[in-house]
Amino acid sequence: MQGIPLPATDCVIELQPKRVKPFARQPRKRFRGIGKLADSIRVVGQVTPIIVARCTEGDYDAELVDGERRLRACLLGKMPVRAVMEGDGDDAQRYVRSVAANFCRQPHDAVEIMEAVLALKESGRTIADIASVFGKTATWVHQYASLQRLHPEVLEQLKVAGDEAKVSKAERRRRGRMTLSLALLLVPLPQRMQVRAMRRIMRRSMSLSEARTFVHRQAVSEGVPVGKRMSPHERFRAVSAAVENCHHVVERYLRMPGVQIHSLVRGATPDERRRTSGQLESLCESLLMLADEIHKT
Repeated sequence: MQGIPLPATDCVIELQPKRVKPFARQPRKRFRGIGKLADSIRVVGQVTPIIVARCTEGDYDAELVDGERRLRACLLGKMPVRAVMEGDGDDAQRYVRSVAANFCRQPHDAVEIMEAVLALKESGRTIADIASVFGKTATWVHQYASLQRLHPEVLEQLKVAGDEAKVSKAERRRRGRMTLSLALLLVPLPQRMQVRAMRRIMRRSMSLSEARTFVHRQAVSEGVPVGKRMSPHERFRAVSAAVENCHHVVERYLRMPGVQIHSLVRGATPDERRRTSGQLESLCESLLMLADEIHKT
């Protein structure tokens, strides 16, 4: 098949995804959330072009160097992919470039995400639109938007948590650090109580379960209502969001290659496997019962 003529380097071009050869030595092996990313690109366009190099094989116009998630999303969404052609280089140079692109990216901290979500809301976008932009669920958007109700000192601690992104949540709590999960527990409290509660949680290195119990007791002791009254319609939307989140989590594991699933299971004890298997079966039964009730109503 005859390929399209390609311009000089540094120009942004449009290519058909199926005519971009994936990089055989791609260091990233697991690609999650491609459908969500395709939705995001469909809504706001492909913000960052992929990087490609010239390819002499007849079935391809170019070979990928960086951006396989974007490439796969455009292929799934049947959309052209925007690309930048880099100078010629051998396979070893392309591998170094791909490793640098995959492993040198700095993740956004919770406060940066909150600020981006709020900016999109202020621009007039709906929660559904924002969820599509980020490639996330509506619940995810609501959670980050709710962080605006936190005391500035709590938000500062979340920024510190972002600097420790490579440290596990359990380790951060052990060190007396703030995590997103802990911060979300504080959101319903008045700001005058948030800082005091945060300091005690961090000083005692509470687990998430301990912190949840502590926050609830603090709220009850001072007569502070935690949560809000919801209408039947709002409760139904909450159920729908919970189901969507459950589906999203399960799908993430089901998309893992078989070898990864087997490795994951091998790391568990027989008792842990039986308990988890039983919990999954019970969850399936509960979800089917809920589905029947919703269908009958």
